Amino acid sequence: MAFELAEIAVGGGVLGLCACPQAADVPALRADLVLTLLEEMPAGLAAALAGAAIAQRHFPIADFCVPPQDSMGEWAALSHDLHGVLAQGGRVIIHCRAGCGRTGMIALRLMEEAREPDALARLRAVRPCAVETEAQMAWALA
Repeated sequence: MAFELAEIAVGGGVLGLCACPQAADVPALRADLVLTLLEEMPAGLAAALAGAAIAQRHFPIADFCVPPQDSMGEWAALSHDLHGVLAQGGRVIIHCRAGCGRTGMIALRLMEEAREPDALARLRAVRPCAVETEAQMAWALA
């Protein structure tokens, strides 16, 4: 199956949403920063990103869940950094395992924080599976 990357303009830059990329997919990301939401950082991916000099961040979230309440300070700092990349016209790639629930939740939260109009409709236009649970939707819109 071919690697698929959904893209949406946010805050002057581009958010890319995808399933967990393989090392061979790294050049197709054209990323300034890759955010991994899996509980464990895939070793091969981390090495490939480092080899390509692509910044990477890890914000682990359990499948079908939302970030734990005690991670909100970490989220604030991470969100600030992600918005900074976007404001400079950069590309932020977000992924979890399938690129749907957790990925969509974080993308929607970033879009809401950036006060993007029609955020959910725009997000689902490029990634229909984005945000899978009511809890994820509530967190994204908080």
